[in-house]
Amino acid sequence: MKHRHPALAWQYSGAGTPPPDTVRKPATITDVASALGLLHETVRRRFRHYRELGWVTRVSAGYLLTMERQQHPNVLGTGLIVSQRCVQLLQSLRQIGVCPPAPAARPATGPYSTQPPFTSPPPV
Repeated sequence: MKHRHPALAWQYSGAGTPPPDTVRKPATITDVASALGLLHETVRRRFRHYRELGWVTRVSAGYLLTMERQQHPNVLGTGLIVSQRCVQLLQSLRQIGVCPPAPAARPATGPYSTQPPFTSPPPV
């Protein structure tokens, strides 16, 4: 996913700082089906089921994950595991010489630091 506003992406990158609906881009059934390589009808049925579960809400331009679902401990925990696995993958690729070494850490300046807020475990 390409971030159109890197400062907002950083500001809302932590588990404890979810973005408000006003800055979130709704997903359409067509976009999700295309991105996942699934049939439109399959995604439509799943979205209908997710609406019944209260996981997504319909807005004028598509669907948004509800804040309750976004902040659910299982969802936050899964996101933490995925990010840890990505770090492990990059470290492994660097060890075998596929990726260049990580850049040297820079000291924090301005409103941003070199450590994103999502390095702490999700709230339970």
